[in-house]
Amino acid sequence: TRDETFKYPLYRSPEDLIRIDLSPFSEKFKGESIVARIEGKKVQPYYSKHQIDAEKVLEGKALEIAWLKDRLDVAFLHIQGSGRLRLRDGNELLVNYQASNGRPYRSIGRYMIEKGFVGREEMSMQGIRKYLTDHPEVLDEVLNSNPSYVFFRQVEKGPLGSLGTLLTPGRSLALD
Repeated sequence: TRDETFKYPLYRSPEDLIRIDLSPFSEKFKGESIVARIEGKKVQPYYSKHQIDAEKVLEGKALEIAWLKDRLDVAFLHIQGSGRLRLRDGNELLVNYQASNGRPYRSIGRYMIEKGFVGREEMSMQGIRKYLTDHPEVLDEVLNSNPSYVFFRQVEKGPLGSLGTLLTPGRSLALD
């Protein structure tokens, strides 16, 4: 439930988000697709991270799976693609990647290095969290440098890898 502490939504995929296979239009588009939404009679790019977070274009559409207390927790969950949420009642909720807004992913760590916020040797999830906690004035800039937005689904088992298989602790590798 949204309240003063837990106020950052974790969204499931909206019904107006569609993936359009471009292959039927031309051989040169074979294997290519776009993520979009239909507005009137126009195909539009799906909303950016800024539109979703700052302009709140998805608010009121009952897409919330849960509410998190920290924007950085949401950002790291977007990067990781799956996670375990501990609820106030002690239960856990497993979430996994369902879809994205189709915008290109840009590493916030790389952006922070390019801007001189942190050095390469200090770059880690912990380093990002520490810097952005100590410098909240750049939080929006850094988080919005990545226009990609991830939507989640609830799962019974997890965490799941990109192929939908259950990850083995200490043995699974990321292939992205």
